[in-house]
Amino acid sequence: MTDNENLEVCLGRTVMDADLLAHYDKSNPVYHYTSPDGLLGILQEDGPVLWFSQYDSMNDTTEGVHVIAVYQSVCSELLAREEIDATFYHAIYDVEPMAKRMFLYNLKQLKEDNPSANPTDYCRFEDNQKYICCFSKNRDSLPMWNYYTKGDKYEGYNIGFCFWRTRQWDVQDCYGKGYDFDLFTVIYDDKEKKEIIQTKIKELYSFYKKSPNEGVLTRIQNILSYFLEALGLKFKQDCFQHEQEVRAILTVPKNSNKFKVEYRSKAGYIIPYIKIPFPAEIVSGITVGPLLNDQGAVRNIKQFVRGRHYIFGDADIHTSKIPIRY
Repeated sequence: MTDNENLEVCLGRTVMDADLLAHYDKSNPVYHYTSPDGLLGILQEDGPVLWFSQYDSMNDTTEGVHVIAVYQSVCSELLAREEIDATFYHAIYDVEPMAKRMFLYNLKQLKEDNPSANPTDYCRFEDNQKYICCFSKNRDSLPMWNYYTKGDKYEGYNIGFCFWRTRQWDVQDCYGKGYDFDLFTVIYDDKEKKEIIQTKIKELYSFYKKSPNEGVLTRIQNILSYFLEALGLKFKQDCFQHEQEVRAILTVPKNSNKFKVEYRSKAGYIIPYIKIPFPAEIVSGITVGPLLNDQGAVRNIKQFVRGRHYIFGDADIHTSKIPIRY
């Protein structure tokens, strides 16, 4: 196998590794913390509707770019330890996440829409935009309840979701439809983030040493660019680790009209977002926050979910066990 063929194999493996990294097991529930008004807005009569916000409008100002700082730190450390040479270092240091992403399309549908479509059009690299909906692995987290304090009360709820129940329905059934949807666990640990990137760089450096030329370097830059694009929304700074976040990521071509982009305001900012409906079966329960978990609040929640025809029972409506007085 030639060096170029080896690099193509490496590219394919990189695509698979990056897409599967931090993949969340959908059979495990996740919890969306929200305000009382947020709960009423999410749990519609026909099923829950979740808002996916454009990633670069999230509260974390380093969203999507933190990975670059980690990557460049790893490059410098590898050079300092003489595990890569200066030529390779300077070639890869300024690599940025790829602006394009590969989308798969149904060839039959493509032909119906455009009879002259080329068979190779089923796979396209296109400029993309990402939208995020955030969840936590922790059903009863004091730091998460703290986001929903008002005066001296914790006025939050969280809604449990099990994406496994509807994995072949609705927006999750995305294969060949020109967009991507999946759940990922956020990685906070700096050592883990560095090890992931270091392993890939050292693998690519071994290819470069066998054939140190510009063509190989250019291919390696493209592979790293794709790798960083896939990692971008899976890395967050460790100051957020209390969130124990799992995120649903919707990735769509920028020129796609499959999803309607709407706008809302928050703290003076205009936030682009997409409303995504889900089947009612995806909801697995509700937890009432601390200091709000009196009998009246629980009774009214039970009445509300019955009125909107959600299928979980009273046993799936929980109250926070955090023992705080105020």
